Amino acid sequence: MEIGEIIGLFAEAQPLEYEIKNTSHGEDDFREAVIARWEKGELPPELGDRMVIKLADNGFTDPQRIAMWEQLAEKYRRRGYYCPRFLRTKAGEFPYVEYQGRKCVVYGEEYARFRTADSFAAAEISPDGRFTYLDDLLRMNGEIAAARLDFTDLPSAWVLFGTFDPADAEDEVMENARDWLTCAEKLPDSFRPQVSRIWERWQENRALLEKEYHRLPTSVFQADLNSTNVLVDGNGKLAGIMDFNLAGREVFLNYLFREVPFIFGKREAPAGEMAGDEPFSLTDMLLQRIVYGITVVKERYRFSEAEKELALPLFRCLFPLWFTAVEQLKAAKEEREIRAALDDAERALTMEIDFRSRME
Repeated sequence: MEIGEIIGLFAEAQPLEYEIKNTSHGEDDFREAVIARWEKGELPPELGDRMVIKLADNGFTDPQRIAMWEQLAEKYRRRGYYCPRFLRTKAGEFPYVEYQGRKCVVYGEEYARFRTADSFAAAEISPDGRFTYLDDLLRMNGEIAAARLDFTDLPSAWVLFGTFDPADAEDEVMENARDWLTCAEKLPDSFRPQVSRIWERWQENRALLEKEYHRLPTSVFQADLNSTNVLVDGNGKLAGIMDFNLAGREVFLNYLFREVPFIFGKREAPAGEMAGDEPFSLTDMLLQRIVYGITVVKERYRFSEAEKELALPLFRCLFPLWFTAVEQLKAAKEEREIRAALDDAERALTMEIDFRSRME
């Protein structure tokens, strides 16, 4: 089908103009968005004069999943968080179409009424290294977690001990860990004992967590709160969210721990985190951010006994060999830098953290 025919699935009249944006992530993850503008009055009043039509050909976008996104967006809206509405074709479907030699699922979205956070200057919404909307974003997560949404079993992209895309061989945490091991095995022989010790401890901890993971509470989350998907009002305050591509049912603690480090601000570390003469520690930075997240989330969410008990083994599974640890090890050139990276990974595996008292 041509673009005009695809647009015709959603609107009677052709638009005045349109722009196509390709947001593909490689050959196996094709995505395009058509941003179209009509004469005023040609679209339903709630849409104004613009609509976004999206096409996707990948392993995690299909009519079932889009219908889940549609339902989830409504859950957020009912709690006061604006989300652009998902739009079905005039026939009430999310159909497949032939487009550019691909079989693409197609769906529409309301054109967002607010700007995305990444469109603001850092000084406007991140003056001290933390986004001005951070606390509200964390409270939103707490509200959705407390709702215990269970209308789908489709996993989010943060899934642990499973896969999000059917093409994936294993979950992202395990992929990161194997990348770390590949990098660590190339180090000089003098580091081998510590590398072996870290890898063995990490595997033991992951196996322990896997046996108990089913006890942790879940809900259904949008699951991608980067600044391109967060909608902000003119005062830099949270207005809502968009882009549900990674949404799904998820263990809240897993989601909270993995999302929080990314939603602090434009700079790599909030003020004070890298001050002093001590070597920079990824473990300390991640832990500080997670503890802050827990503190704010508690305003809207009550942590379960299982979460208080399993927070430490979850931390030890996620962060010692996370992609940040892989990057740190790859960047280390001198012996002291390599040792510091390995020591930080080992510390994340062995340090005692009183999550329980912070979650009370």
